[in-house]
Amino acid sequence: MQVQPSSRPGAYLVAGSTNLPEQSLIAVAATRSLRPGSTPDGVFQQNATYSILARQIVKVEQGNWQATLNLWQIAPNGQFQEAWQLNQSEMGVSVNPETEVTFVALVEPAIQSPALAQKLETLLANPSGELVRFTTDDQYIQATKTLLIPLPTGKTTPPVLGAEDENGGWGDRFLIKEEPPNAQPANLPPASETQTNAPLSSSEFLR
Repeated sequence: MQVQPSSRPGAYLVAGSTNLPEQSLIAVAATRSLRPGSTPDGVFQQNATYSILARQIVKVEQGNWQATLNLWQIAPNGQFQEAWQLNQSEMGVSVNPETEVTFVALVEPAIQSPALAQKLETLLANPSGELVRFTTDDQYIQATKTLLIPLPTGKTTPPVLGAEDENGGWGDRFLIKEEPPNAQPANLPPASETQTNAPLSSSEFLR
């Protein structure tokens, strides 16, 4: 697996070659580990975590695969940030990011078509090398590469917020909007000036 910066700031080209079956699905992701900090009440957190900065599913074609991962996102003020920075206020804890980003290419039988999953199961039946990992409920093939990547810097034009970005996705639906005035008066038939208490005829009943 090779990783190199693309021409766009914050984007990286991840590519590799493999002897996996054609059309196999590979999940390519970039993650940054986050060292624990403290909560607002001063309690120190001991469990480390990580943030998935970008993820893409690609297919194996002629023994090769390729993905472009954009690690930067745009904050409401136009600042370039990573995903964990955008959500840091919602996490309720402070974290200290590691200086490295790990790129992972992951192959799981569970996300393949039934025919490809069977081929992969056969391949994993006799595992060899460090690329084959085992979990409690499945097994998978994994390739990783770690690079020193600094945090985003700079700003751009702030994104235009849509209704899905405001009020929990409800936008301004809680506001009662005024109906526009009717430019053309309704052509209603003139009201009858003759009033009577005579019983309705059969033709006047609702049908």
